[in-house]
Amino acid sequence: MRKLNWNQFGIMNMNYLFYTLDYFLDAARDMGMKNINLWTANPHVHLEDSTDGEFRQLGEKIRSRGLRCFCVCPEQVVYPFNIAAEDQLIRSRSIASMKRAAELCRILESPLLHLCPGWGFYDKPDGLETAWELAREAIIEIAAFAAEQGVTLALEPLQIVESNLVGDIPSAKRMLEEVGLPNVKLLVDTCHMAVKGERLDDYFDAFGKDIVHIHLNESGQVPWGYGDLPLREYIAQLEKHDFDGTITLEVCSRKHYIDPNHSVGRGIETVKAALQ
Repeated sequence: MRKLNWNQFGIMNMNYLFYTLDYFLDAARDMGMKNINLWTANPHVHLEDSTDGEFRQLGEKIRSRGLRCFCVCPEQVVYPFNIAAEDQLIRSRSIASMKRAAELCRILESPLLHLCPGWGFYDKPDGLETAWELAREAIIEIAAFAAEQGVTLALEPLQIVESNLVGDIPSAKRMLEEVGLPNVKLLVDTCHMAVKGERLDDYFDAFGKDIVHIHLNESGQVPWGYGDLPLREYIAQLEKHDFDGTITLEVCSRKHYIDPNHSVGRGIETVKAALQ
């Protein structure tokens, strides 16, 4: 059994939306973090409009604080991004955005690019298979480009409020098998997983080493210590399966965007205590 190491953990800037990126990077350093998961949306990162030179400057900002970007997380769940969109303009722009994110990964030396499956119209159940095919072909296209950058895609099964395509073990397994590319792996979010009534043990039984990243998240995606999910059980299951990938403590609850240092700090303290 492999004990988790704190160097596997990182935090994300999503709940620092109302603060500057420099503020987040300083906070990550001051909290003793070594890794970040970089959410690339305004106002922090202008993904589509930034030059390679500006990306290199971003990398210097990160490294100058003793931090490493271990995953890039482009905004892709909300409007206007959807790799499974019927509208060709939306879909092509979404794919282009993910490819640009793969280039950012290369420049930042981030090994992982977080990818979401997109969604089909909920009022068109007969069109769900078409949406699935659009998502699959988009993933294949993005993955081929990412491979040229030396980047692995980490596909995340989502809740029904975010996607009706990949949301549980069976659908994730089907998508990975149909895509069939060595640089398309899995990201498991414990909050989404719990909503579906699934367990980390179930995911490791199904995917094994194809799980490369974990969002170790509390219920409602609040910071640890504010919800009711079994943190110690999750840690025990990760250690039982000798998980040696990376782990993000993600906070998506809007009320925790106001004082993010307090919220993230409490989450870090709770997780560190559970690791003892």
